[in-house]
Amino acid sequence: MYLFRSLLLCFCLSLSVAALGQSAVDSRRVLEQGMEEYDKGNYKQALQLYASIPPSDTNYIQVVFEKAQTLFADSQYSAALKEAQLGLSYPYIDKRRFRLLLANIYNYMGQLRKAGILYDSIAHWYPHDPQPPYERGVYFFSRLQFAPAMQYLQQALLMQPYQYRAHYMLGLCYLSLGRFSEALMALQAVLLTTNNVDISRNASDIMKLIAVQSAEVHMYSSISHTSSFSAIDSAIAARLALSSQYKSLPGIDDTVDKVTYLLSDRLSFLPADTSFAMQYYVPLLTQLRGLGMKDMYLLYAYDVFNKLRVNQQSYTNKDKYEAAGKIIYAYLDSISSTRVLQYSRRKATRPQYHYLSDNQFIQGYFKDAANGIYDSGTVAIYDQENLAATGAYNTNNHRQGIWKTYYPSGTLRQVSTYTDDTPTGTHEQYNYKGILTRRTRYSPTGEQLSLEEFDETGKPLKK
Repeated sequence: MYLFRSLLLCFCLSLSVAALGQSAVDSRRVLEQGMEEYDKGNYKQALQLYASIPPSDTNYIQVVFEKAQTLFADSQYSAALKEAQLGLSYPYIDKRRFRLLLANIYNYMGQLRKAGILYDSIAHWYPHDPQPPYERGVYFFSRLQFAPAMQYLQQALLMQPYQYRAHYMLGLCYLSLGRFSEALMALQAVLLTTNNVDISRNASDIMKLIAVQSAEVHMYSSISHTSSFSAIDSAIAARLALSSQYKSLPGIDDTVDKVTYLLSDRLSFLPADTSFAMQYYVPLLTQLRGLGMKDMYLLYAYDVFNKLRVNQQSYTNKDKYEAAGKIIYAYLDSISSTRVLQYSRRKATRPQYHYLSDNQFIQGYFKDAANGIYDSGTVAIYDQENLAATGAYNTNNHRQGIWKTYYPSGTLRQVSTYTDDTPTGTHEQYNYKGILTRRTRYSPTGEQLSLEEFDETGKPLKK
């Protein structure tokens, strides 16, 4: 978390560091120190550091967010609310993170109606962002409302299958309902999708408790439920995973290993079962089993916090281990690129969400995704969950028609027209306040015909 925020901070400050000189470097250093203290849990020290940066600092909006987040973590909800509302009052900024934080603050303050309305509004403003449904899921889980919690967590996972915290929370939902098989599948997905050692260990520990049916877990076995996994749930509740028929791999926890084998051996993919776990988790597990890769799946999952011993095991089967990894991540990518739950329909669906990184993706269709050759039609480019650009390509993989780009705040940045990638017609540029700053006109062949420039208030500049 600290590294990501530091990179974000460096990006924000780089826009003005040349003009601000030593002052900007100092504020950046103080902010970084505050983030370090925050990640250590030293919230009071972090707040003292943030307080040393004056409101006149050019990048004070970053300070406001860090203060609000730190106050929230320190359970100073009223003060955090005030800071978050201050951040939202700033014009021309990306308000997504402030809106999410404000909703979380309302949630913890017990103002549930305000929190719910804001979560739903955020989902409307940022329809491709998995974070709002994830937060909504946690919100309902904290109130032991597992059905809506699962609905929102599953929605988040269809958009982003690498969101390991959503797998983790979904696993806890399943466990709380006595649905052990589904809980195990969700927790295994945590191990596959995270590099966070602590949450990996937590997921593994819960899987072990399910395997041995500890007292706090076994009580859930009495919860009545009927599903395609009921027979496996009963076998897990009867501790059959601990029998000698299930082997364990050296270097991996014996009980977790055995319960994974029990689950894998007894799973069957049933196309008519439209439940989330059946359509989302089971196809991958049964595919790997059919290819004789159960061991490789388990080794891949444990690669996060048991690297040395896992790598020793995988080294002797390196080709098979790498092949399993390709299958796993290709499967997860097929979910994020289609956002279709039903497995048979997903396989027949053309990918339209292409992720460049965790926070950047293109919505559109490719003829050749590997070489960046678009199919004809409209595309939309998103950065940090905000729409950054939209337009269309023709059959020659060239821009065609009107293209628009946007600031992170959502304000229009530029409107351009292209004919087979050649600028034509009128092109207009706007500043972050939405005021026209430049207008260029081109001939049908791309020759510049005229140029008009305007000051920051929109008045024409003298030539």
